Amino acid sequence: MLIYRCSRQSHAAVLSATSSFQTTTTPFRCLSSNGNNNGNNNNSNNNSNDNNFSRIRRPNQTGFNKPGGPSVSRNRPSSPPSPLAAPQPSLLRTHMIDLFPGNYDDDDDDDDLASTDASSDTTMMEGWDDDDSNYSDMEATMAQLHRQSLEREAQKQRWLQNSIPPVRVPVIDEMGRSYGRGGRKAAQARVWLTPGFGNVTVNRKDIIDYFPRFSDRELVTSPLVVTRTCGKFDLQCIVKGGGLTGQAGAIRLGVARALQYWNPQAYRPALKKMGYLTRDARKVERKKIGRVKARKRPQWNRR
Repeated sequence: MLIYRCSRQSHAAVLSATSSFQTTTTPFRCLSSNGNNNGNNNNSNNNSNDNNFSRIRRPNQTGFNKPGGPSVSRNRPSSPPSPLAAPQPSLLRTHMIDLFPGNYDDDDDDDDLASTDASSDTTMMEGWDDDDSNYSDMEATMAQLHRQSLEREAQKQRWLQNSIPPVRVPVIDEMGRSYGRGGRKAAQARVWLTPGFGNVTVNRKDIIDYFPRFSDRELVTSPLVVTRTCGKFDLQCIVKGGGLTGQAGAIRLGVARALQYWNPQAYRPALKKMGYLTRDARKVERKKIGRVKARKRPQWNRR
């Protein structure tokens, strides 16, 4: 412990300097200014300086020795802190710092704030420009989608219109005849249908004379059999090109079309169901080089 040595003049200064510390109940005496600490002068100095005793209190120090006793050690351990003592100040940073990424300096805060404001304004303006461009792109996309939807609706309307079957009416000339044209392979036939008793002439000849084979005659009269009109119409046919089978097929298509033109609502469903209104596109395939016919290969001999 440090023993203060003070004079009468500095006594008040010492009291004022030590008044701010926490005090204890054990006082000690200030020695005189002459600084004599010998044992011979202790009593005289104590007697002369009785009025100079001052109750100076030191913080967190108890158990001081009385004056004249052995000096107190300086390395005495301190007492534990009181639970009512004021809390220690925290080490938190209370001043303002810049929180923007990459900038941890506190110097030139004003410049940093100005630059930050400018950059934020620039970013905001760029964001507005981006919003305008995005809005224009969105408008263009919406217009394109609207056009596509209109096109799809128009296509649907066309499909619906095409799905409606056309209105078929009888086609009869001034002589009371219906006309049909047919073809098969290289043969071409023209047929006129008139009400009658079932007479069939081909190139001004009877059908039996022109087509000696029964299969060919059956092809010619098959549309009449399907529509159940045998013996109700007379047929006049003119055919050319191809062979007898091709000509018979061409006449059959002409007769079917002539019946359709005579009464579409009555005869067309049956003819369409049997496929008599469809042109048969089958033809003889041409011969290929290096082969006997279109597909046939020449005979291969081992030796």
